[in-house]
Amino acid sequence: TKASATLGGGLPAAMRMMALDQVSDEVLKIFPPTGGVVQISDELIRYEARDGKALLDLTRGYQSTSAADHQPGATVRLRSVDAIRRAIENPGELAFYIASNPSQLGVSTDLVSERAKVDAWITANPNRSLGEFNRLAPAEGGPSETLRWFPRRLPGGINGPLAERDLVSVIPPTDEFRFTGEDLDSVGVSQDNLGYPAVAFSMKTSKSAAFGEFTGAHINEQYRVERVNEEGKKYYETKYRQVQYREFFQEASVEVACTFKFINTTTGELVSTETVYGRASDNIRYISYDGNSAKFFLGGSTGARTGSSGRADRDRMMAGRRSLKSPDALTEQACLQIAQQVQGSVESELLTIIP
Repeated sequence: TKASATLGGGLPAAMRMMALDQVSDEVLKIFPPTGGVVQISDELIRYEARDGKALLDLTRGYQSTSAADHQPGATVRLRSVDAIRRAIENPGELAFYIASNPSQLGVSTDLVSERAKVDAWITANPNRSLGEFNRLAPAEGGPSETLRWFPRRLPGGINGPLAERDLVSVIPPTDEFRFTGEDLDSVGVSQDNLGYPAVAFSMKTSKSAAFGEFTGAHINEQYRVERVNEEGKKYYETKYRQVQYREFFQEASVEVACTFKFINTTTGELVSTETVYGRASDNIRYISYDGNSAKFFLGGSTGARTGSSGRADRDRMMAGRRSLKSPDALTEQACLQIAQQVQGSVESELLTIIP
């Protein structure tokens, strides 16, 4: 969808927020409130949020374009986004599931038996949805009450016959821990710690505590195993088992707008009007663990992170700040930004009057 507006005020190359002007309510709705990419002249600009006509948290010179100064009235065009970004930023009926663990199936069944059951159903019902199988009770030949099955897409992102697709087993969430796209506060494209594409999102305040408890991210706690070598001698090998901890994340932001006018005191003529914006934000992230913190380590792509950097990250998150900056402190910080912008505008205006 193509949409455009004009720039409501000057946009210096270093400024990280802009105001739109000359845009109808219908066109304004096309600019995603959760972020998007706009273009002014030759510069692409990524914004992370939209508040009314204000685009916030700008990434200037996006995708290797050059950040530049732009004048009021410049055309601001919303750039088309790819299918992946649209899917992420418009989650629809998104739901969260945790991958299954054999230990959670109990003693009455196992993954091998459950997989054989779903494979037999697919063979007997090649043209039916796997959702129908998931809705069957165990007594009717359906999955265990603690298991659900979903198909992976084929290479190229296409769907195909269930018999040709890999299946993934997940744990159905309880009502207490059921989350959908409606519970997301913000969503965007990011990267993981290995540089691969990832989805970055935050939950609404009403759901953030429950989601933290739901995910209960895993870390590794060490223990020792007694072994016997080829010579019959005992030795001990350090192992790590997965345990649970709680991770907390919270953020807050304050946005302030100020409109001021330059008036000729001799003639009373309005010389110019300008609106400037200030924004301050803060976030906290820390972990809580009830066990012996000296004997557990954060998990990594190759196992427990027992090295100095892993221990430093663990200690930093354990000792992380628990309280956000106060609204008054954030407001003061945002107002300081406005004061600097107003000072710059006044100085520029004086230079035109007094060369």
